Amino acid sequence: MDKTIYYKIYDTTNNDANILMKISTKGFPIEEKIEYDVDGNWASQININDKNFNDRLNMLLEDNNIRLIMDLLEEDDKYYNNKYKLRLSVQRVEIVDNY
Repeated sequence: MDKTIYYKIYDTTNNDANILMKISTKGFPIEEKIEYDVDGNWASQININDKNFNDRLNMLLEDNNIRLIMDLLEEDDKYYNNKYKLRLSVQRVEIVDNY
């Protein structure tokens, strides 16, 4: 089952810092692709001027425990992580059943 989840990521220390991100998973073994909305286009590189936000987002994405939680979230779910000071909101989930 292939899946794409769209997240809005908010920096709770700076109300101006947020980004739309999508994580697509495909096949087995799982092939994963993380992309960010940069001026209306999807890009594999993040483009945020706030280095602190960027660093915390990268640490969050490298945290396997958080990634498991993110994978279990469903559409309209929200999650806050105090360690990284980030709030996630699932915008949309697209599932492609290949069977």
